[in-house]
This record gives sequence, structure tokens and C-alpha cells, in this order.
Amino acid sequence: MSHSRSGLDDALESAWRRFLASLADALDELEPRAALDVRREGLDEFDGVAASVHMRRDGDHIVVEAASNRVLASSQKLSKTARRQLRELGFAKSSKGAQHYTVVLPATHVDQVASLVVDALRRAYVVVHPSFLITSVDWHVARHLPEARASVEVVRPGGKVHLDELIEEVLRPMLGHRPIRDFDGDFRYPEGSAVVFIQTRRHSPLIRLFAQMVLGVQDHDAALRAVNDLNREILGITFTLDGDKVVASAELQGSPFVAEHLEILVTHLADTVASRDAELAERLGGRVYANVDVCSSPADDAPPEIHPVMVDLFHVESAGPGSLRASVVAAMCGYDAGLLNNLIRWNEDQEERWRKSRDHAHGTNEHDFAQVCEAQRAHAARTVRTLRKALRRQQPR
Repeated sequence: MSHSRSGLDDALESAWRRFLASLADALDELEPRAALDVRREGLDEFDGVAASVHMRRDGDHIVVEAASNRVLASSQKLSKTARRQLRELGFAKSSKGAQHYTVVLPATHVDQVASLVVDALRRAYVVVHPSFLITSVDWHVARHLPEARASVEVVRPGGKVHLDELIEEVLRPMLGHRPIRDFDGDFRYPEGSAVVFIQTRRHSPLIRLFAQMVLGVQDHDAALRAVNDLNREILGITFTLDGDKVVASAELQGSPFVAEHLEILVTHLADTVASRDAELAERLGGRVYANVDVCSSPADDAPPEIHPVMVDLFHVESAGPGSLRASVVAAMCGYDAGLLNNLIRWNEDQEERWRKSRDHAHGTNEHDFAQVCEAQRAHAARTVRTLRKALRRQQPR
């Protein structure tokens, strides 16, 4: 996977270098009072605007304005870390209620302006690839606009199920087999000591990726300093301290969906966590996730692939406790006894795996993780009972 990761990194950096050069050329040809906008494409903007940077020529200067949370859509709000990164780049608000962060630079410094804009897009707005951007021009501007578009296939998912299918198509060749999904329906992507979870939402096209980097942190002050250092150092990933856990996460717009972007982000997150977690865990008095994620151990047999109907059942159950009833399960399975028996066996296997993981966690004093395993084991046991009840249901005549 390292060779693939290196190629993806090279392609990503090359795309941004081309975009930066084209943007600098466009800025160099900006005429007085001309303006150039660069913004993220493909978002529902009913409650605000997409992440954007506005550049305009004002005499001998170029004024750069980056959208703030006052105007950004809810799915695009800047985190506290992102706002700090904008300020570190030199952006500032003219007043507390200002709608934009602003910085002014000489019009002769187009390379610096272009670099500033790219840094803001990548670091604060977490734009993974320039093909996510579109440009718009007012007045007269350069003949050669930034070529943000890349020759990539763009798909607009028809909903969560379709988006999940697209994600699976990306992960399958990366893993060499069909990706495993947990009881929450999240995809799992293991690499080295890292396990990246890929999560979609029912009412939003946002794809969330996260990995627990260190668990059982003992030195919280050191952890806060480490998280801040990582956020300053690494682009495209947000590091947070959640209780006694250091979590690395990233988000990606799933509409439009570009397979290459997800592949880049998954490998970036997995490689970053796997290459840094052991040293960080030792420094913070904690442990890496792989030490407690027993089910992903290479010594274990690969868990059986989840049936698509089981995924649908998870989606129904996510609506609320008690929503997965035997009558609903029987209908969704078409009253097919063979299918129901297959699902029973799959969940019985999951129950046994979680039981072993729970017992192993207790044996290594990982009691917090043991509680997680027990909850998953109990969930699998309840599902088996529901499936057995569904098996006794007869199709209405």
C-alpha cells in the first residue's frame, strides 16, 4: 500500500501545484476592480454559502476575503482549529460581526496571494483536491483561469445507499476483498496499527472518516499540546482529545462523489495514524488502537462478509430503539427461510467474536474496551432472537 500511497500523494501535490500556478497567473492579470472567486462545488447551500475565497483588485493591492461562519452553510462551519489556522495565515476580521476574514497584500505579490489562498483552502476549509473547486470571474480577468477540474469521474449519489455502494467500490480494491462493516454500518479500513472508520449519514452527503489514534491517555496536558502540534503540522486531518482518547478525523463531501478523493483521504488518514500512534502513545502513557481492536488481528480468521440485507436491517434499526421488529425483518427478507437462517448464523458468529474480544480485553485489563465488546455482543444476541422470531412469521396471504 505504501507504493500506492506515494503515487497518490504525488498526484495530489502535482494537482495543487498546477492550480496554484494557474491562480497566480490569473491574479497577475487582474485589472482594477476585477474580482475572482474560488469556492467549493456541489453543496446544498439553502442555509448558507459554500466554503469560498474572494479576491479583488483594489488599486495597488489585492484584497483576499475568506468566508466565515457568519455566512457558511451548516455543513461547512469552520472549527476552532480551522479559525485559528486562518489567523495564523494572516487573516483577520474587521469586526466581531464581519462575514469574512480579510488580508490585504500588494498586487505585485501574486505568488504569495495564490499560496495564501491555497493554504486556506487546504488547511482551514479542508478541500482535498482542486477538482472540488469552481471559479467565477467579474469584470475582466485573465484569459487562463485556474484549471481546477481534473479528468476524474464525478458521480452524484442518489442517496445514502447509493453513496455506500460507491464507497464500497473504492475500498474493495484497496483491501483486496469486500470491506467489513460494523454494527453501526461504518466501513472499516485497517492498515498497520490503524483502523479507519468511514461513516455516512442518512440526511447528508457528508462522508466522515475517523480513527482512534491513542487510547487510555494518562497525561492530558501533554495530549492537548500534542493535538495542537499535530493540527498545525498535518493538513487535511483534525486531531482532537476526546476524554482519554486522541482521535484523528476528516470529512469529505460525497456529492459530487469522486473515487480518487476518497482513496487519497483514506490512505492519508491511515498512514498518518499508523506512522505516529506508537510514539504518541508512549509519550502520553496510553496505547494504540490496534492493541485493543482484537477483531482486526491478522491471526484471526477474516470475519464473514456482511449480507446487504443485514446492512438494510441496521439502517432500519438506526431509526430508534425497538424499530427492528420481527414482522419488519420477515418482510424485508421476503419471508425467505434460507436467508433468515444465513443471517442468524452470521449474527451468531458475530456474537462469538465479540465474546472472545470481550474476554481478551478483560484479560489484558482493557476494561473500557471490554464494555464496548459486551455491548456489541449483546446487540448481536438480540438480533439473533429477532431473526428467530421472524423465521416463525408466515407471509400474509
